[in-house]
Amino acid sequence: TDVIAVIGYVNNPVTFYSSEPVDLTEAIIRAGGFNETSDLKNARIYGEGKYTPVDLQKLWAYGELEGNVKLHAGETLIVPEKQPEDIIVLGAVEKKGAYNIALMKGATLLRMVQMAVPTEKADMRKVQLHRAGSEPVLVNLDTMEKTGDVSNDIPLQAGDVVVVNEADKVYLIGAFGKPGIYPFDPEKSIFDYITDAQLGAGFGHSVGSLVRLNESGEAQVTELDLSKLKHGQLPVQVDVQPGDIIYFPPVVRKESKTIWQYLREALWIVDIFGNF
Repeated sequence: TDVIAVIGYVNNPVTFYSSEPVDLTEAIIRAGGFNETSDLKNARIYGEGKYTPVDLQKLWAYGELEGNVKLHAGETLIVPEKQPEDIIVLGAVEKKGAYNIALMKGATLLRMVQMAVPTEKADMRKVQLHRAGSEPVLVNLDTMEKTGDVSNDIPLQAGDVVVVNEADKVYLIGAFGKPGIYPFDPEKSIFDYITDAQLGAGFGHSVGSLVRLNESGEAQVTELDLSKLKHGQLPVQVDVQPGDIIYFPPVVRKESKTIWQYLREALWIVDIFGNF
């Protein structure tokens, strides 16, 4: 037969008759040329029961005419779909977007996340790697950064999607030198959080509260009495959970408030934070 074909990811796959061999460039023009889905590097010519690789990028993009071989009757030029060369990084990073893995040597999960610059809200203990054909993997990059041991770092592949999750939050409000929203860390005790937020001995009440909302939205309040430390006694040990609010009211010299009044203030603040 005198049939020559160009099939696959070209603009207009075509079959035509020719009694003479045809240059690759002519066959490509007959097929309407290429588009963004065309994989020029991995094209093949099929004929007489075998496949012959052909690099169309050198021919079509760079004009290297030595690659302009002939297509003979009965042969088919197959242009496959281009596979992604990008890694996508999303979530709590400053530089979200696609990164061309072809331009990177030895791209790994830790290196990629560092390049994307994690935000202050990023939880490096909960970085997700999504890869086609595999279940998502949750990776603790925080340990790698702190210890310098990258033996468990994961080499990345084209098409991977990396998601840096935001850290869960703990709220410290009231008579703290540095009140605010703190990342939840399961290794921290309630005293660690209080220390980080700088509870002021001169202006902070020694009795505070931990407020936690249950599944039904009701507030559960646990008293935190640090005055016991003065007598060598440890206060009630409370495990901090994501979303907890730690509240210590200020010392007011001219006005005496009951613990319930302080708790009402805390619950009011809970309602405000609940809208974030």
